[in-house]
Parts: sequence; structure tokens; C-alpha cells
Amino acid sequence: METKYEPLRVLVIDDDSTLSEAILDTLSARGIFASALRPTASATAASVAGAAAAFMPDVVLLDIVMPVDTVRLVAALRAHPKLASTVILGCSGHSVLADGVADQLDGFLHKPFDATELVEAVEEAAVLRKRPSASQSP
Repeated sequence: METKYEPLRVLVIDDDSTLSEAILDTLSARGIFASALRPTASATAASVAGAAAAFMPDVVLLDIVMPVDTVRLVAALRAHPKLASTVILGCSGHSVLADGVADQLDGFLHKPFDATELVEAVEEAAVLRKRPSASQSP
């Protein structure tokens, strides 16, 4: 009997449309179901988290430097019940800017990254998501 797996679902939250489209193209070419949110300065952390939850991602790739308050956004993503098992990877060309949210991220991808680094990070995050927590019995 053949086991059928759902494709990995990745949500890119980045205000840079050119970069997010390139990321989507790369992930889609690898069979990963990907979508993007491009928050503006008028977006609230709660509205972005709600939109993210509607997509039901396995992994969120989150730009750290955007017009929306990233610290509040990460907190809203973590607080949303539908995102409880979602892995959040931060990404930025300035890793020091992630200091305010680093303890809430599951990983970090330094820009610029190539297609191989991107896919490896997302696939590793998917493995992390499926790993049972310490409170679960094997």
C-alpha cells in the first residue's frame, strides 16, 4: 500500500515582492506548496497572524525587517492556536536585528541565500515540526 503525503506548506512573510516571488518559485519547483503575505505598515500583527493561520503552514519564513512590528508579529504567530506546531524561521541580511525575537524563532536564514540553502532550511524545519515534543511519549 502506497503512503500519500501532503506537500509541505510554507508561508513567506516578506514585504519585498521580488524576493518573495523568487522564494515561491524556488519552493514550488521543489514540490513545496508555498504562498506569500506582504504586510504593509498599516497591517496589524493580529491580522497577519490570522491570515497566516488561514493558510495552515508547516513552516513560516519570516523577514525580520518589515514595516510591521516584527516582535509583535512573532508573538501573535506564537499565540495563535492554529499555528502552535508551525516552525518559524527568521530571515534577514542583518542577523543582529533578530536579537529582539531570536528566542521565539526556531531558526534563522541569513540573506542572501541560494536555492539550496533555502530548500535545506525549509526541509529541516519540516523535520523539526514532526519531531515529538519532550512531553509526548514515543
